[in-house]
This record gives sequence, C-alpha cells and structure tokens, in this order.
Amino acid sequence: MERRLVESDTKSLTTIYGVAVLCAVGALLLRLPLNTVLEGRVPYITFFLATAISATYGGLGPGLATTFLGALLSALYVVPSTGLLAFSDVGDYLGLGLFVAISSLISYLAGKRLDATRHENALRILFQQTFISIGDAVITTDDEKGIRLMNPVAEQLTGWTQAEAKGHSIDEVFRIFKEGSDVPADFPIDRILETGNVLGLANHTELLSKHGNRIPIDDSGAPIRAANGKVVGAVLVFRDISERRRNERELEALTEELKQFTYAATHDIREPLRTISIFVQLIEAGLKGKVDEQIASHIDRVRDGTQKLNHLVDSLLHFTSIRDAGNEIAPASMIDAEGALAEAKRGLEGAINDSHGVVTNDPLPTVRGNFIHICQIFQNL
Repeated sequence: MERRLVESDTKSLTTIYGVAVLCAVGALLLRLPLNTVLEGRVPYITFFLATAISATYGGLGPGLATTFLGALLSALYVVPSTGLLAFSDVGDYLGLGLFVAISSLISYLAGKRLDATRHENALRILFQQTFISIGDAVITTDDEKGIRLMNPVAEQLTGWTQAEAKGHSIDEVFRIFKEGSDVPADFPIDRILETGNVLGLANHTELLSKHGNRIPIDDSGAPIRAANGKVVGAVLVFRDISERRRNERELEALTEELKQFTYAATHDIREPLRTISIFVQLIEAGLKGKVDEQIASHIDRVRDGTQKLNHLVDSLLHFTSIRDAGNEIAPASMIDAEGALAEAKRGLEGAINDSHGVVTNDPLPTVRGNFIHICQIFQNL
C-alpha cells in the first residue's frame, strides 16, 4: 500500500543561497531596461520582489543575502554615483537605507512564516508516521460516520484500503457480528457521536472482512472533539484477538478434562474412605468397653484422617469448578491460624516423630481464608 508522507522542506545551503543570488541578479536584469523610463527613480522596486521570493523560498538568511547583494548591484548599476556607494544625492543614501530596512523586515517575516510551515510539516509527518506505526487497527470518521483515515492494520483486518473506504460509512466497512452467528453485534459509534462518551464492544464479537473472513476482535471507540468541545467525529481502535480466543478455548477444554478426571478420581477415592469409616465404626462397636487409651487414640486418628481426606476431595472439586458460571472456591471465613497449624502438625505427627523434629512458632493471627487450604500451606512448608 502506497503511503505519501509530506516531504521535508529542508534544502541544501547551496540551493537556497544559489536561489538568493539568482534572485538578486534577476532583479538587476529586470531593472536595467527600466532606467530609460524611470530615470533613476525607485531603483529598488525589482529588488523588493527578489528579496520576498528569496526569503519565502529559503528563509531569513537567503532573504538578507538577496537584500545586501541587491543593494550592492543597485548602487553599481542603477543609482547614479561617482563610485561604490558614492552617491551624488543625500536622498539616494536614505533610499538605500530604507530598502535595506524594509527588505530585512520582509526577510524576517517570510523566514518566520517558513519556520512555522516547516514545523507544521514536521508535526504532520510525525502524526502520519505514528498513525501508520500503531500496532492496533485505527479508523477515524467524521460526525456523519464517513471514514477519514485508516492505518495499515485496519486495512488488513477489514480488507478495505483507505482510498477505497474514504467517504464510505463505517457501517459498510466495519461490519461486526456476535461470535459464531449472523446476528449483528451492537455497534457503539452512533452512541459515541451522540453522547461523546468512550464506549467498547460487547464480548465475543467478530469482524466480517470485505473478503468474507470472520475475525474475533476487541475494541473501543472515543469521540473526536474540536477546540470548542463539539464532537466532530470518532476514532475506533480494535485488535485481532484470534490467538487469545484460541487460547481461551484450549483452556476451557483442558479445564473440562480436568473436571471430568477429578470427578472420576474423587469418586474412586471416596469409596475406600467410606469403607474405612464403616470399618472404624464396626471396630469401635466391637471393642466397646475393651479399648485402652492408645487404641482409642489410633482410632481417632484414623477417623480424623478420613475426614481430612474427605475435606481435601471437596476442596479439589471446588477448585476444578472455579471457571463454572457462578461457582467459586469454598467461601472464605475468619480462620484461627494457630488452630490450622495445630491441625497440620497432627497430620504430620508421624513424620515429625520419625525425624525427631520440633515445630515451634510465634503467635499467629486470625486470617481470612479456607481452613483446609491454610492447613495445606502449613503442611507444605
């Protein structure tokens, strides 16, 4: 795609001062034939024009060069004199001074105007290069939704070039639908132009390109305001999120597989736990009144272990359902961290005794969380 950038006004010194000399010489050549008619009057008339042309083209420096060269040539060939700057009339000196002063002012004003033009062109180039370089797609419109500008990314996604789209309504170029259907998606540009608010597209929106490709996009739109605050157009920024949507679908599929695996695994774990719990109850019933403290302690530990494992299974089920609509991990509550640490130590009592270890801790606060998860954190330390 062809992009025309405004060319810089920077010219070589040779060129601009060469033009200054040519202007002065040209002014002399135009003035000499007029000597017979004007008889020495208004000797600098053509040199004023030469200075204006030179300063407009090259700025202050070339304008002054043409001024002083014109003054010299005029003194030599136009104004009557007995030698270089040896005028016979005082008025000729005043005329020369007036010419230099006025021409210098012309050069200054033309130079300032040229500097302003160069600065404006530099800003225009910077804007165009920035606009072209933006990684997201950008489309700007007027207040009637007619397209003004499109950057290369917008051209690529929509299938329209800026030349083709310019003047068309954005409704023709930016056609969006709900994902996976032919139902048009809500397009906020009308509301942006009416309300002047920044708005975005709904989730799961697809762009239909000129070539028939459907591209998942995410976007936002904002009003363009004039200096007086009036909305004079809108800018639409959007991006291709195909990769993100593909990753989301893969994550959803993996999450679903994890859920199915977890449901099957937890079912297989619950069955032996249920069997253990039943046999613990049978043992307690069979040994009622015959159990010493040590055996009773062992039975309690078995019962606590099965309950803890049941809690872990429940937590695992909650975790795998975190992406389901409306589901969250088991609700948090205020937890005594001291109690959670004590529970973790009971679960690791055998390992602690085998290693002859001693677990100590500073006073722990009450925290908000899930009791089972906090116990797991302590056990994993």
